[in-house]
Amino acid sequence: MDYAGENTGTGNWDGNGLDPGVDPKNETRKLEKPWPVSQDHSGILAYYHEPSDDGRFALVEYVAYNRSALQAILNDTSITVFIKGVASKSTIETALKQYRKDFDLDKFGVVMP
Repeated sequence: MDYAGENTGTGNWDGNGLDPGVDPKNETRKLEKPWPVSQDHSGILAYYHEPSDDGRFALVEYVAYNRSALQAILNDTSITVFIKGVASKSTIETALKQYRKDFDLDKFGVVMP
């Protein structure tokens, strides 16, 4: 699942990761970013995010074994949600390029074993 939503936190995000010395619990991140990631199959198993061009939003992919782990995100009408395999690649890329002009779905996301 991919989406764009607002960021939270006061830490700095430099596009390559958290700046050294910033408390990871206060990093600039997506409001719904799980912290820490679930260690069982009932929660979010993995996520990947990149900042928008203006730094106000995050483009995020969440991975969960069960859809119920994503229900709060799916129910939040302030978040634009795309489900891979349901929405086409061109639909996802067109929508997310308004936040990040170089967005490429083939280069974005989590690699799971």
